[in-house]
Amino acid sequence: MGRNDMGVTLATGAFSGIGKARAARQKGSVKWKDVPTRTIDVGGVPFVYRQLGPDSGIPVIFLHHLMAVLDDWDPRIIDGIAAERRVIAFDNRGVGASGGSVPPSIEEMGRDAIAFIRALELKQVDLLGFSLGGGVAQMIALQAPDLVRRIVAIDGTIAALVAFVIVGHTRTASPVALTMALDVVHLAAAAVW
Repeated sequence: MGRNDMGVTLATGAFSGIGKARAARQKGSVKWKDVPTRTIDVGGVPFVYRQLGPDSGIPVIFLHHLMAVLDDWDPRIIDGIAAERRVIAFDNRGVGASGGSVPPSIEEMGRDAIAFIRALELKQVDLLGFSLGGGVAQMIALQAPDLVRRIVAIDGTIAALVAFVIVGHTRTASPVALTMALDVVHLAAAAVW
């Protein structure tokens, strides 16, 4: 992993194992698959979320890829990170079991995530963004820099392309053009990994 001048951690490759010390602490603890789903009101819109891990320290907010829901996170990753840190994942507005309509821009997705984080009364967070979630993480850092300590963007370099092609032009693009754009995004993702 490298770190740039803005404090953004650039992740490459797969996550490492959780190690013996972390595995010992996690034994007998609740696993991601067993964590209850909660709901919180964010400006009149119900957002669903789950959290796992110790209540101390700065939590890690997981930001998912396009059209993903809570159940799409790999439990092995969340369980491993939650052995040390509190992990909070949520369904974006209009996605999965969260209410409202899907925001039309990545900027609005960032504002929604900020409102969600503040509704949980968190003062500072680390962000782990996957694909489009990496772009949302960048928006959060731009819109509320005091809220963000660190960002880990996994495959987030293509988030702007995804947001532009999928979110910004769905009204005018044909299904064939969108499919081709997604193929380009997947090829770019494969090159990054």
